[in-house]
Amino acid sequence: MGMSAARKDILFYANAPNNYVCFRPLFEALRRDDRLRVWLASTSVVLPRSRDFYASLGVEHDRVIPRWRARWQRFDLYVSPNIAVIPRRARTRVQMFHGVSFKGKPYTDSIRKYDYLFTVGPYMKRRFARDGFFEEGDPRLLEIGMPKTDALFHPPKDRAAVARELGFDDPSQPLVLYAPTWRKESSLYGLGRELLRELPRRGRNLMVKLHDHHYDPKSNPVDWRAEWPRLRHPRLGVIEDPDIVPYMAAADVLISDLSSVTNEFTLLDRPIVFIDVPELRAKYGQTLDMEEWGQKTGTVVKSMEELIAAIDQAIAQPALLSDVRQAAARDLFFHPGRATQAAIQGAYRVLGIPAPGSSLLKGANEKTLPIRPGIG
Repeated sequence: MGMSAARKDILFYANAPNNYVCFRPLFEALRRDDRLRVWLASTSVVLPRSRDFYASLGVEHDRVIPRWRARWQRFDLYVSPNIAVIPRRARTRVQMFHGVSFKGKPYTDSIRKYDYLFTVGPYMKRRFARDGFFEEGDPRLLEIGMPKTDALFHPPKDRAAVARELGFDDPSQPLVLYAPTWRKESSLYGLGRELLRELPRRGRNLMVKLHDHHYDPKSNPVDWRAEWPRLRHPRLGVIEDPDIVPYMAAADVLISDLSSVTNEFTLLDRPIVFIDVPELRAKYGQTLDMEEWGQKTGTVVKSMEELIAAIDQAIAQPALLSDVRQAAARDLFFHPGRATQAAIQGAYRVLGIPAPGSSLLKGANEKTLPIRPGIG
């Protein structure tokens, strides 16, 4: 099937469940527009077939197509949070980004394959210019934000519901969230293995959200689905949902390393504890940026005792480093709480057709937002 003269064809592509979470708010809005035909495709090592991949996420859609077909079918617009460009015949390509990270993977020549970037915040725009990928004021860089984080401001689950879901017997106790980077050099295969046992043993309600790629047996030294029963504890809750946002919204403290989730957590202005990971920093080498914000928004620890002390301090004094977190959030994210609407407006601008009425903006702030090109 090719392009219709009456309709615009749009392809959303994911290579992991968290990619779908990132573009889901925009996908749900655009699929309601009768002028558009919205398609889905994926590549996943766990579920190679696109239809199985989206079915596992509860998505029933009659335009889920395999990767091979996505490569050759014509599309007016291609949208992905992944750096890969799949369709060869897409008229316009938009990169949404699945996070704003200091590891620096987006800041490579691959980004030049995209016609427009839905930039997440001022920091990202500055860095694309600083690293020489785009000129300041380039109209291809649109100020959008990160639609999935809108739910931090009106979470779909309240704190007590999250605690009950994960089996904690006392929901009133503080909730600690551990969300490490996915690589084998991350904290998960160092101090993280110890904290999975130690924090619940010391009476902390620990929520654990592993990256989708942690469940890829080809790139991980541990089969985590087999490991969880061995780690079972009434104060250990394993998050199966690919969407981390409701659990961030419920968490009192976040523990991580170099994951972009630490930047998203600044929007909540709650304490962050970073586990030092020198091997992971070395892995990213020249693309790593620890100078602007890096781990300045939280406390860096190197041992279990330092980690315990940092968590205790975070719970007792949650306002510590609040001014740094708030400044970082302002620099990292455009339109906090309203990024979905910004993405909708950006998509119609790129398509070159007028946006429809407010029915498409259900759940988003309907005020018109300034989707400015260039670096401000």
